[in-house]
Amino acid sequence: MKSIKKKLSVFVISSVIAVSLTGCGSSSANVSSGEHSDGSSTESSIESSIESNAESNAESSTASNTESNAESSTESSTELSYVESSESQPVSSDNTEPEESVVVSSDESTESSESSLEAGQSKYLTMTVYSTAVSKKNMTAQSIDLSSPSVTKITDTKELKEFYEKYKTTYSLDDVDSGQPFSDITADFDNNFFADNDVVVIVQTCDSESGVEVGEAYIDNSELKITVCKNEPSSADKTAYNCSVIVLNKADVGSAKPSVEILPPQM
Repeated sequence: MKSIKKKLSVFVISSVIAVSLTGCGSSSANVSSGEHSDGSSTESSIESSIESNAESNAESSTASNTESNAESSTESSTELSYVESSESQPVSSDNTEPEESVVVSSDESTESSESSLEAGQSKYLTMTVYSTAVSKKNMTAQSIDLSSPSVTKITDTKELKEFYEKYKTTYSLDDVDSGQPFSDITADFDNNFFADNDVVVIVQTCDSESGVEVGEAYIDNSELKITVCKNEPSSADKTAYNCSVIVLNKADVGSAKPSVEILPPQM
């Protein structure tokens, strides 16, 4: 009996194993034939998966391209803005600060012009000049030595009267070849006039063809210098005689003594 029970147990176990193996084979067969246990095909599942992946890749590619284009556009816009900014506001290559413009006032300009004078000289003085060609006949007859100009400063009516009486004939002050007589020029030189003005009288020889031109007046080391442009006469027949009456501001002249600086005629 025991032997029979053993055989039955072995058979039962063998049957169970066979059934189990058959089930696994069926499942494998179903898979190999392309069917799932629920009856759906593996091919359909694969197609669905491919479509899902394609859509996902397309969306990912589109999003990536959109983001890339947006970044590229932003960078391009920023670069263009920088170029335009650089062109409108150029930057020095040496990074130095721009020089400040300096505006010179009219007073500073005047001071700059005055600084062109030599040390010790003041500004050029304003003056009025009356020029007369006195009688050559009278001057030649008296043989007056005018190898150097005669220079006289007159500061009031008393000095004016003394000068006129002393040199009326000597310098032929009222006998002239051209221009106004001395007495006519000084007719209005009264006390009111001399309150603000001084007068310098220069009598000199010159070339009859080129004449005399009074140039500038300035103070140099307490000396009133007056420039005269002329040529000296080359002979007696080319000699002319000139009397210049020069009016200057009394405050500008002060106590300075006058002298003449002779220069060649201006071209």
